[in-house]
Amino acid sequence: MMQRHRLLVLLQYHVLLLLAAPVQAERALAAAEDATPVFRLHTALDAPVIDSALAHAQPGGGGPNSGFEGGLYFRTSDGRYHLFPSECMLDRPKVPWDIHMESHDWSSADGVHNWTRGALIYNSSAAMDGSDRRGAIWAPMPVWDPDSNRFHLFYVGYTCDPGQVDGAIYHLVSQTEGPGGVAGPYPPENGTVILDLEGAGGRSAHWEGSAKDQGDDSFFPWRLDNGTWVGFFGVPPPRNHFRRQ
Repeated sequence: MMQRHRLLVLLQYHVLLLLAAPVQAERALAAAEDATPVFRLHTALDAPVIDSALAHAQPGGGGPNSGFEGGLYFRTSDGRYHLFPSECMLDRPKVPWDIHMESHDWSSADGVHNWTRGALIYNSSAAMDGSDRRGAIWAPMPVWDPDSNRFHLFYVGYTCDPGQVDGAIYHLVSQTEGPGGVAGPYPPENGTVILDLEGAGGRSAHWEGSAKDQGDDSFFPWRLDNGTWVGFFGVPPPRNHFRRQ
């Protein structure tokens, strides 16, 4: 009888543990969620703040006929909002939508209303004969550097032969000192390649493919607390990647 009583107590104890475990797990999960930063959608607009129609209505006219893609949205120290987008021009005969590219410094006082197009940041050559490593230019990323007191611009330049290959990450420095130099100018002749699949930035890994593939297609740098600069970069799968699997 005593052994049966002990067995019953032991079984009741384990049942209580099993019942309590989900509650404890749920509490632990809730505590972890409270301690983890979470991005939540605060407001969503029903209409775009910038589109091709707005671009064509700007002084001087023009604008992308195939819309905008990517770019960086940020706020400068004076409180003004800026957007450096990739503008797909589609304005030249027999040149695809993703080859002739421009970018301008778009800005707004509140980030929602009255966006205006400012200085031209770049204008790709749209060369499709393989003669220019900036035949197409994408993904402009301006970054403030407190040491040089200037904005630094990074973007992707593609050789087009005729499509985009051999993507390279370019680095340019604003010729205007201070936060007011966000719009440059960034003379293209001052640009240097810091990362590509031809050796800049170090030897590429096997999964990056070669210069015959699309190459580097994105880059974003930031500064660590110790002053070191680091960055993320992206590379599409090589053209023969899926055939190798």
